[in-house]
Amino acid sequence: MVNNWDEYKDKIRNSDDEQLKQDLQEMEELTALMATIIRRRQELGWSQRELAKRCGMPQSSIARMETGVNFPRVDTLARVLRELGMTLVVQPAN
Repeated sequence: MVNNWDEYKDKIRNSDDEQLKQDLQEMEELTALMATIIRRRQELGWSQRELAKRCGMPQSSIARMETGVNFPRVDTLARVLRELGMTLVVQPAN
């Protein structure tokens, strides 16, 4: 039995289930990306509504993206990042 999220992640990392390990890795990467977007939006002093207006999309789309309910298409992600003064960089995995 696990008592918290960190113990659960450790259990997955120590398991023999490679698909589960890969799913966890992808989830952590997406979570880090969304955290970066939220942090940048807050640094700029923008609400979700302000960012949405600048991107030409509903505030609910930004909320769903930031909470991980929906992951945006690449073109939508690029538009959001551009408005935040950021860019998406793809690099080889370590």
